[in-house]
Amino acid sequence: WSQLWLNEGFATYYDALSHGHYYGPDQLNWQMYHNAKAVLSRKDEKKGIVCRSYEDAEDQFTYLVYPKGAWVLHMLRSQLGAKVYRKAVTKYLQRHEFGVVETADLKLVLEEVSGRSLDRFFDQWLNGIGTPKLSLTQSWDAKNKLAKVTLKQTQKIDEKHPLFHFPLTLRFKNGKQSVDHVVAVTEKAHEFYVPLKWRPEIVRADPDYTLLATVDFKKPNAMLYSQLADESDMMGRVFAVQQLGKKKDQLTVDRLKTALTGDKHYGVRATAAAALRSVHTSEALDALIAAREQDNAYVRKAVCDAISGF
Repeated sequence: WSQLWLNEGFATYYDALSHGHYYGPDQLNWQMYHNAKAVLSRKDEKKGIVCRSYEDAEDQFTYLVYPKGAWVLHMLRSQLGAKVYRKAVTKYLQRHEFGVVETADLKLVLEEVSGRSLDRFFDQWLNGIGTPKLSLTQSWDAKNKLAKVTLKQTQKIDEKHPLFHFPLTLRFKNGKQSVDHVVAVTEKAHEFYVPLKWRPEIVRADPDYTLLATVDFKKPNAMLYSQLADESDMMGRVFAVQQLGKKKDQLTVDRLKTALTGDKHYGVRATAAAALRSVHTSEALDALIAAREQDNAYVRKAVCDAISGF
């Protein structure tokens, strides 16, 4: 029963993968976003995913083996690459067909196929407790043309709660120009400097949504507005909307209203409805009332839920 995530984590993740296959990568990310919320909203995590100490087998059927187990697989697939991951899972299934497996069996095959040691990954994500909490800020050195990103891990760190190690992609965009810079997070605090030929209008951390973490990335309104207008980055628009929901100025309400009525992804529109509820001004209520006629039932429900909060 301690290995239950090998059933339920796979079941949860492959449901999301199938949606991504049929409806595109944005749908995979939207489903993984909801899986992440189910994990990151918990404040009472007291054990890792693989835990041999339990009084009743039913105690194992928790968010740890379902959404968190799914995220472990999502991170493995992202870090190893989809082709390597698929080849390894195929080999794992063939080797253990009709048999009984433990986490070590999956780890061994992944290492054989990828040629990488996964000791630290499995130890921190399967045995360790909790998830990273990241606080980030960004700035621009115009004289030296350097983008600076400061990162801190703010979660509890002790013998049971690990200092996480993970790769992190930083993406800098200006118009059609885009630069990705991959960094290794290995300490409690980092300062990353990236040379660029232009001042970035958008700075994104984990732009492909491959890390299970609580991220607080402080940005000025102008950068959030640019992020909200980036049609190529659905999750970036979701996170921009969430941050703008903490502000109350009229320009922000106008941008959120535009997102609610015009964004191409229903998830962004639904998030904009919740953000307008958080803004909680008369202008925000007017925007919600005007947006009741939505062609998507999920968004219509989100608008009604938001209006009910006034």
